[in-house]
Amino acid sequence: MIQVIKRCEFPMADGFKCNQPYRVSSASAGGRKFCDTHLGNKRRDQETESEHGLVKSTNIHAQAGNNMQMREWVMHQMKQEKKNEDRLDRMERAIERLDEMVSTLKTSSKDSKQIKAIVKQELGIPKHMSSDDYLISKTEIVVVKYLQKIKAEIREIKNKLNDDSNSTEEE
Repeated sequence: MIQVIKRCEFPMADGFKCNQPYRVSSASAGGRKFCDTHLGNKRRDQETESEHGLVKSTNIHAQAGNNMQMREWVMHQMKQEKKNEDRLDRMERAIERLDEMVSTLKTSSKDSKQIKAIVKQELGIPKHMSSDDYLISKTEIVVVKYLQKIKAEIREIKNKLNDDSNSTEEE
């Protein structure tokens, strides 16, 4: 079969058509008006089916199909709810354990001294400095570097302005 390129006729909110090109077989080109994004259900009686796959019909057999689909959806939601509850329970237990650990660390000064020593070792803080002094000195170093960069940029701008003014005076 030959592939035919058609344009979507789905009415958009602004009043114009979608006009997105799509390919269809020449055998089925006459019946299709919408692109893949606006096609919806591929059945001929698509207005009888909702977006969730439930059939809008008074037929008792069709309603039985709806019942099965709704039952599956409810079962899925129940499984998800159970998983979420289990996850929340695990998180609450972990929070309680961490809270107990923090409270024991606060009460024992020996452990807090060991923790401070380990933190100093990991950060590379000299033993004669406190962690606050170390952080202050590091921040001062960073600020000084930025000020030096800014001063260098100001000097460059001044030099360019002086060069431009000298070149205009010579002319």
